[in-house]
Amino acid sequence: MDRLYRRRSVKALTYFVIAALILPYCSFLATPRAEAQATEGRVLTIALLPLTNKSRKYPGEARARAATDAIAIALEASERYQVVPVREVEAALQGQGLRLPLDEVGMTRVGRALGVDGVMRGWVTRIEVNSKANNATVAMRIELLDVEAETILNGGAAERTTVARPGITVTDDELINEGLREAAQRVVDDMITRRIVQGTVLIINEVGDSTINLGTQEGIEVGQTLLVLRPEYRPDTKEIVKRKIGTLRIVEVDPHQCTAVRHTGPGARREDFVRVMYEPPKVARETRARKTRKKGLRLILALGVFAAAFALATGRHRNTRAAGGTVFLSQFRDGEVPSVRMVIKNPAIPRKEEIAGRVMHRGEYRYFPVDFIGGTTIRDVLGGPGHPGGNELIWEDNPNDPRMVPPGAPTPYNWNNEIDYFDPEAPGFTTISFDVDFTITPVVPGRTYFYRLQNLTAPQPPPNIEIPRGAFGRRSRLAQLRQPNSPPGPASVSPPSKPFGPVTFFLPPVLQSPAGGFTGADPQSIEFVWNASEGADEYVLEVFQGFSTTGPRIFSRTLRATGQTQFRELVDFSPDLPGETVFTWRVGARKIGDELPRRGPNVGSKIGWIFSEDRNFITAPAPPPPPT
Repeated sequence: MDRLYRRRSVKALTYFVIAALILPYCSFLATPRAEAQATEGRVLTIALLPLTNKSRKYPGEARARAATDAIAIALEASERYQVVPVREVEAALQGQGLRLPLDEVGMTRVGRALGVDGVMRGWVTRIEVNSKANNATVAMRIELLDVEAETILNGGAAERTTVARPGITVTDDELINEGLREAAQRVVDDMITRRIVQGTVLIINEVGDSTINLGTQEGIEVGQTLLVLRPEYRPDTKEIVKRKIGTLRIVEVDPHQCTAVRHTGPGARREDFVRVMYEPPKVARETRARKTRKKGLRLILALGVFAAAFALATGRHRNTRAAGGTVFLSQFRDGEVPSVRMVIKNPAIPRKEEIAGRVMHRGEYRYFPVDFIGGTTIRDVLGGPGHPGGNELIWEDNPNDPRMVPPGAPTPYNWNNEIDYFDPEAPGFTTISFDVDFTITPVVPGRTYFYRLQNLTAPQPPPNIEIPRGAFGRRSRLAQLRQPNSPPGPASVSPPSKPFGPVTFFLPPVLQSPAGGFTGADPQSIEFVWNASEGADEYVLEVFQGFSTTGPRIFSRTLRATGQTQFRELVDFSPDLPGETVFTWRVGARKIGDELPRRGPNVGSKIGWIFSEDRNFITAPAPPPPPT
C-alpha cells in the first residue's frame, strides 16, 4: 500500500477526486457574491416613463417633458444606465394597451415587453421662480422598478436651487430648465448612492429568523424591508428565474451581516436572495412616526409616565446612534486654503454627562466601514462632554493640522482619556481609560469625502445612583452617591452615524492675469486668466470697483468647467470702464452637488464659493474726446 501511495499516477488521481468533490461546493458558495458584483458593475437598461408634473405654480406637459429629458441625460451621464428611446417606450405602452400613470403591475408588463432591467417613473413635485434673485427651485422624485423582482427596489428624491443672478435679465423658462437639469442630476445621484448589492440568506435559526450577508458596510439599517427572491428553474423556457416569496424586516445589524424576521409571505429559506425595498421619503417619514408612536404607547402602558421619565433620566438610551448633521468647505478669507467643517445638530443623545468623547471617521465612499480598533478611518478623537456652540458641535478637518503626517507614516497619533467615577464600596475612584492609536492624513485636493461619527459613552452606574451633570472627566467627591447594586459597566462606543457629505476638497483658484498692480488695462475689453481648481466644476468671475471686494460689484459671470486646467475669459465692458481707476477681481470655485461653502468662524455664512486671492488693476487713461 505504501509503495502504491508513492506512485505519481495514484497521487494525481487522489488529488483529482478530492478536487471533484470540493470544487462544486466552492463554486456554490462563491456564486452569490459573484452574482452581486456582476449586477453592481454592469450597465442596466432602463425604460423611462414620462414624468408627471405636480407643480401648482408651473403646471403643464411641457415642463414634464423637459424633466423627463433631463432625467434621461443624467442617467446616461452616470454611465450606470442605458435609457431606451422614447418611441420604443410609447410603442410598448400602446402595444400593451396601457395608459399613464402605471402601477407596479403595468410597469412590469412594459419592462417585460421591452426586455429591460428596470422601469422608472417620476414626479416633479415643486417648481418656484424667485424673480428678485433670478433663480429657480425644483424638486423631483423618481422610483425604479426591478423587472425581474416586479417590485420598486430603488429611487431618489432631491431639491435644487439654481445660482442667483441678481440684476441679470433671464426668462422664467431659462431658469426653470436650468433647475430641472440640476435637480435631475441630484436625484439620479441620490438614487445611485442608495443602490445596494444583492444579499443571500445564510442561516435560518430554530424560530425562523434569517441571517443575511449584508451589514452596515453595505448601508443596511434596522427597520428596512427586504424582498425575498427564490431561484426557480422553468422547463418551458429552460432558464432560471427569481420568484417573489415575501418580505423580511431587519431587526439587528452588524458590520458584515444582519438579522431579519418574517414580515409577509411564508418566510425565507437558506440560499434565498434578498434585495432592499425602496421607501419613498413620505413613506419613510410615516414609518418612523408610526414606530415612534408605537414605542411611546408601549412605554406608557408598561411603565407609566413616571417610569418613562425615570428611564430617560438614567440614560438607558446611551447606545443610540450618533447624531447627524452637515459637512461643508469653509474659508476664513479670500485666498486661504479651506478646511472641511462639520456641524452636528443636537449632540446631547446620549445625555451630555454620559458622553466621554467622540470619534470622527473619514472615508472616500458613502458607507465606508468604521474601523475603531485599527484607526485606519479615524480622522480625530475629541475628549470630554463639552459642546462648543451650544446645541451644535462644530469640528474642523484642517489640512494644516500640525499633527498630520504623510500617508503610510510609521508613527500614529495617540489619544487617551481617563474617566473617573466615585465608587462608595472602595471607597475611591474607578478609572476607565480610552486609548486610541490612529494616523492623521491630510485631505487630497480633488477627492470627495464622507464623514461618520461615533460617541464614546461614559461608564453607566446603576439606576439608583444620581450623577450630577458634568461629573465625568474630573475628580470630585460625589457625597450624594448611594451604595450601588453592581459595579459600573464598561465604556461603550455608539453605532456610527449616517454619512455626512459628500464634500469635495479643492484649493482656491490661482489668478494669472491681469497681475496684481497691473496698470494700463483696456477700459473696453480685458482678458482674465486663472488656473482651475482640481475637484471644482463651477466658477464665478467677479470685478469690483475700488481696492477691495467691499466696493460696488460691476461685473459677474458664472462658468462651468469642461475639463480645462486654465480659463481665459475675455470680457467686453459696456459701458466702458472709467480710465485711471482701480478695480479688484477674484474668482470663486465650488463643486456642484455639495453643500455650499461657507465663510467665517464656526458655522459661518453660506457664501457659496471658495474664492481666490484678490487682485487689483488700474485702467488706462480714457482717450481724449474728439475735437469739436
